Amino acid sequence: MGAVMRILRYLKVTPGNGLMFCKYRHTNAEGYTDADWAGSVTDRRSTSGYFIFIGGNLVTWISKKQKVVSRSSAEVEYRGMAQDVLTKTVSTTVFLNSLDKLGMHDIFAPT
Repeated sequence: MGAVMRILRYLKVTPGNGLMFCKYRHTNAEGYTDADWAGSVTDRRSTSGYFIFIGGNLVTWISKKQKVVSRSSAEVEYRGMAQDVLTKTVSTTVFLNSLDKLGMHDIFAPT
């Protein structure tokens, strides 16, 4: 219900922008992650983030300043991937079960 309220608040404060969902005939999940190394000039901390698409539509994203100062770009990338459980790889079965629990179904699947 919290997600619905966020969407409604967004629509209320940004009239004319709306939400766009593309009509793709797949439910493929795509995820992307990136991080900068010591990008903050004040404390030399890195920022990392990710975003995930399902069926070509953005469903979640995050951008976070890391809590510690990393000593290398490899450490930044590792911390960025490990900072949130949503960036972990899961099996297709677990992923599809999660989609089912969220009430998301493939309307194009053969019946």
